[in-house]
Amino acid sequence: MATHYRPTLVAAAITSVIAVVIVVSFGRPPTASAVIDLTGEWTFSTAGDVTTVCETVIQHTGDEITGTFDCPAYDGAFQGTVVQEPVGAIMDATLTIYPQGFPDVVWDLVGTVSANGNTFSGDWLADDNDSGTYVGTRHVAVYTVGDLNCDTNVRAVDALTAIRFSVGAEVFQYPDCPVIGVEFASLFGDVDCDDQVDQGDALRILRYAGGLPVPSIPDCADIGSQVTAPN
Repeated sequence: MATHYRPTLVAAAITSVIAVVIVVSFGRPPTASAVIDLTGEWTFSTAGDVTTVCETVIQHTGDEITGTFDCPAYDGAFQGTVVQEPVGAIMDATLTIYPQGFPDVVWDLVGTVSANGNTFSGDWLADDNDSGTYVGTRHVAVYTVGDLNCDTNVRAVDALTAIRFSVGAEVFQYPDCPVIGVEFASLFGDVDCDDQVDQGDALRILRYAGGLPVPSIPDCADIGSQVTAPN
């Protein structure tokens, strides 16, 4: 029988500001769990006893969570440790928050996370009994499959870029373009999803650029479609 997974989320933050830090996991089999990497830039908005919008940068490595937050009235930093509950699939984050000029106050947030890990929502409760709801959205960049130099078009030059990369030659990419061959919706530039960037990818890109049919591959994004990645 297949095991169904239900995303859950627990987090902690501070006083009148939501410097939100989140820890995410999935419902799991008895001996294993999966954790979403929360590293990146996020926007958090809250409603209830405290209404605010905060920009947050999270670093999530192993069981360590650190980062910074910037809200209209407060900013600061946070750090903490993530602990797996012995029963169930909830991950608890115990965090120390450092708001500029204010004493530390702990917030607990519980909610659900989208399957792609880019949004979540739920309820928050502070240790001074303030409470409400929240929504978090991860900042993501959008790229076009097959556009290896990030000039917003898929052209023959992208096929040439794939060939040059495959033979170890220098390639040109515009600023903020993912490095070819790095993990990004499979590997950036790996348009046939075989875990490498080579002449096969170049051929598919060249066919697309020339208006020829490019057969779809199961579970592989089509050339010309858009994919996202965390900032």
